[in-house]
Amino acid sequence: MSVRLRKRRLPSGKLQLYLSIYSSGRRRYESLNLFLTNNSVHNKETLRLAEAIRAKRELDAHANTEGISSPWKRDTNFFDFAEAVYKNKLFYAKRCYVNALDHLRAFAGPNLMFTAINERFCTDYRTYIMGRVSRNSAVAYFARFKSILRVATKEGYLHRNPSEDLTIHTVETQPKFLTYEQISALENTPCGNNIVRDAFLFSINTGLRHKDIRSLVWSQIKGGTLAFTQSKTASPEVLPLTESAKAILKRQPRQIGVSSENEDYIFRLRRSSSVDKVLKTWGKRAGIDVKLSFHCARHTFATLMVTQNVDIYTVSKLLGHKNVATTQIYAKVVDTKKREAVNRLPQIGG
Repeated sequence: MSVRLRKRRLPSGKLQLYLSIYSSGRRRYESLNLFLTNNSVHNKETLRLAEAIRAKRELDAHANTEGISSPWKRDTNFFDFAEAVYKNKLFYAKRCYVNALDHLRAFAGPNLMFTAINERFCTDYRTYIMGRVSRNSAVAYFARFKSILRVATKEGYLHRNPSEDLTIHTVETQPKFLTYEQISALENTPCGNNIVRDAFLFSINTGLRHKDIRSLVWSQIKGGTLAFTQSKTASPEVLPLTESAKAILKRQPRQIGVSSENEDYIFRLRRSSSVDKVLKTWGKRAGIDVKLSFHCARHTFATLMVTQNVDIYTVSKLLGHKNVATTQIYAKVVDTKKREAVNRLPQIGG
């Protein structure tokens, strides 16, 4: 195993510095983006920097060969490394990482070095996060923490992933959804904001998330279908529209001649906190004890589909789920309701 500093002359006349790294029977090259010129003072500093990098790479190579972590990597701030891991992820995934790291900062402080992360630290953090948020949120946040540690271990910041044998088990919860009677009660109750009302009912008819509803534009409506890209999964979808969904769209005002730079949104919703207040008030007026949200509308769509004997695979496709197992919970909800109905029957012949 060896790491050598090499030079190559470029057409411009400059000498480019690079490393020749030989390890495990393979040779690879690493450009240092450093150059020698006619300035001797500059060259002296450049060579000193290049040699320092060469020595560090050699130390890393030895450490990896011996199965230990490089000292300079062990002294890296965990949060700096974590941000580099999740920076290119989709918005939804990135938001979960940010929330998870906020809780980790509250637990460990902003200057968490890899040297401080061991199995005891991971166990204590697991206990901490389970006491701060709901069980399923704790599952998501701890999983993000573990995924960062897996990458860090792979890249040599840790010799062994100390969270490898630790986990938090999910607790299955039934999704909150509305019955036909509750939907009817909402339709017959003044909302106070027709845009929020129609957007919520459109979500019940399509299963779209709040973010997807908010970003809908008229150009996505093609005949009797809606063509859009899911915000959570970034997957393109084509969704058939019900007659009720089409009727809701007909009620929406449409601007003429809007440029592509200022797209004509179908539902011009205000910020989420304002929408939540409107939904809360609307639900109270209608006498509904279920907390209204676009999550609830999406769950309602899925449950109504399963109730109408739509197969679980089709429901999964309509919801945009990548794994049909995610959709199985709605089938379980319907089974539970069937059992409750049967149990309410009086004793007959018993």
